[in-house]
Amino acid sequence: MTNIPTTILYYDNLELDVPKVCPHCHKEMVPTIVTKSEIVKSSGQKVFAVLLRCHICSSFYAAEYIYSNKSGNINQTLVPYHYSPTVDLDIPNNIKEISEYFEDIYTQSESAYQLGLKQIAGMGYRKSIEFLVKDFLIFLNPKDTDKILKLTLDNAISKIDNEKLQNLARMTNYLGNDQTHIRTLHPTKDIDDLRDFLKNLVLLISFEINYHDGLDTILSN
Repeated sequence: MTNIPTTILYYDNLELDVPKVCPHCHKEMVPTIVTKSEIVKSSGQKVFAVLLRCHICSSFYAAEYIYSNKSGNINQTLVPYHYSPTVDLDIPNNIKEISEYFEDIYTQSESAYQLGLKQIAGMGYRKSIEFLVKDFLIFLNPKDTDKILKLTLDNAISKIDNEKLQNLARMTNYLGNDQTHIRTLHPTKDIDDLRDFLKNLVLLISFEINYHDGLDTILSN
């Protein structure tokens, strides 16, 4: 929990520097201390933990402290904990099948976003768009793989046959570009808008994959 905001709370005659960002919902609040453990020895140090509860999502989380008492001078130091965010993007299986790298980049970008690293996340989302669009085109035209990979993303989007999908991909790309440049061309839109557009792009491409698969396996018979 390094660099995570904290607040001072008092419990059991101790002044505690308590993490106030919930590791579950990632919201900032002042938690409730539910209980405190006994002081025990661990790796040559005296330590104890407190159980905290988030006021927003009602989830529980723990904070650990190193305890010292030198000549009556009591001190407790917060031990940094690192919680990994839970990322569940519910990426359709057919997207995973045609674009393994997209799944990886998209998931890493969302992890960064959940950790508050929005500058990094935005660039990652932009990179994932390129993999998704080009891998979709390769799915449709496997013989043109080398040509597709050499295209700029804007030119690749132009190759999409479906007008609605092409427009959605272009809008998503524009918002992604805003995350990689100093000057943004769409100041009323932010990274949350990009995330929404990207989710819709994933779903529409998934639909297109199912549609083309149906043409090949159902209507062709």
